[in-house]
Amino acid sequence: MRSLRRRVTLGILVGMMAASSLASAPAWARSTVIQGLQVTDLSDSAFALTFTTMSERKALVRYGTSPTHLTAIALDDRDLAAGARQPTHRSTIHRILLSRLTYGTTYYFEPVVNGAAQASNSGRPFRQETAPLNAPLVPTRVHGTVVTATRSIPAPGTVLLIGQWINPDGGESWPVSVLNDPPMGTHAAATFDLVPTLLTASGSGSFTVSAGATFRVVAAADDRGRLVTGSPVTARRGIHITIVPLLRLRAPAK
Repeated sequence: MRSLRRRVTLGILVGMMAASSLASAPAWARSTVIQGLQVTDLSDSAFALTFTTMSERKALVRYGTSPTHLTAIALDDRDLAAGARQPTHRSTIHRILLSRLTYGTTYYFEPVVNGAAQASNSGRPFRQETAPLNAPLVPTRVHGTVVTATRSIPAPGTVLLIGQWINPDGGESWPVSVLNDPPMGTHAAATFDLVPTLLTASGSGSFTVSAGATFRVVAAADDRGRLVTGSPVTARRGIHITIVPLLRLRAPAK
């Protein structure tokens, strides 16, 4: 009888320990919250993460060199600009830069949205390798202007732009991203300015912008908590390009 009681008590304790362990374990749940997760601005010491959420939410990224030890934290660009030490900015568009990284190193990361971790379809953290040491900086600057379909000026930090160079031979650069009128910048509202570190699309080597190359820009924006998107704009003026056409934003179909 005592032996039976001991086995029952031990079983209860094991069950309690297991429940406690699961409660404190990282949330590797498959993400149904974020959409369009993309790595941009890849270099030998940094890369940015961009994604959207269908409603305004706070976000950060946990990351590290081991999938089981994501101890570093990166905040949204707008939180950093405001000097915040924790996520405070709510948005449907998100851009988070991971910097001061080691070259040629695989980093694991997971976005955290409103306190809930978002993982890949496999249930594990996402991963990205930084570029080799001294990835070449190509001084190709892209300027642009953003207005809505009603020709109003979006508020600073409310439009996420993602662009990519495409050469006539079909070669592509790594995507670059920026928020309109970055909070730490000095540009007038509704402008953006991209100075990318260019690599091949695979991130394996340098990418040279050749004559006749195009730069294709796509926009996503906040519209009072609704996600709106704009048609792509393509510029074709050799290496130095100013994007004159307006990026027209429209509300999604209900």
